[in-house]
Amino acid sequence: MKIRTTLAAMAAAALAVLPAIPAQSADADFNLHNDSSGVIIAFYLEGSDGWSDDWLDEVVMPGDVFGMAFDYDGECELGTRVEFADGTYLDALVDYCEIDNVYVEEDEITVD
Repeated sequence: MKIRTTLAAMAAAALAVLPAIPAQSADADFNLHNDSSGVIIAFYLEGSDGWSDDWLDEVVMPGDVFGMAFDYDGECELGTRVEFADGTYLDALVDYCEIDNVYVEEDEITVD
């Protein structure tokens, strides 16, 4: 299992979502686990203006873990979209204030 981290991309993406989200506090450092058989090519958050820019600066292969971090004053529960290389995607509502891990499985996104 490979573990990678991107901080600059997370901060930039979080700032892009900021104006559209009511103020709360989210300190969202988490690990993105690719527990699917597909290659993850994109990770987005949804604000009132639609989906953010892609947070990933590289693909996440099956079995890999990608460390992600952002800290901002915004809504904790955000729409989340993960896109795969084959053109499919998964959407879920995730509370980023209460998690350490996001697990992308074949047909769902789960957290703990």
